[in-house]
Amino acid sequence: MEDIFLRGDLSPLNWDYGDSGFVGLSASRTVASFWRERFAIETELGVGKRFGSMHESEVWAALFLRYSDFPWNDYIYTTIAASTGLNYASGISQEEKARAGNDRGDRLLHYLAPEITFALPENKSRELVIRFHHRSGGYGLVSDADGGVQYLTIGLRLRF
Repeated sequence: MEDIFLRGDLSPLNWDYGDSGFVGLSASRTVASFWRERFAIETELGVGKRFGSMHESEVWAALFLRYSDFPWNDYIYTTIAASTGLNYASGISQEEKARAGNDRGDRLLHYLAPEITFALPENKSRELVIRFHHRSGGYGLVSDADGGVQYLTIGLRLRF
């Protein structure tokens, strides 16, 4: 995650994700908005399943901070958001053990999910979501495992 977003050494498209994929489903709700509705705080609960070389299931709970006041929103409605939360996996894959830095990993890790969304201005309730689904120790705040697994995900969000 640091190589991609903080150091700029890699793009999410060039990251080696290995032989694994991820499919997930989440439900979220806006709980507050402020500064003329430019910012929103959302809660999210999710569940997902890894496939390919990894087979673990995941559940997560997170708080998102979302920004939505872009000058081009009359043409393509755009939001960006980032989360903080907890993610629990049903097991620890060999790949996650290798990335942990402690040779064992952890089932409970920090969940970070920066995302960007796009929607037609006349139908903001249907969004294309591009999210970086990331598990890690959160710099020791949640676990002494340095890293976990991460996925670049694309999905559809329906707001109602």
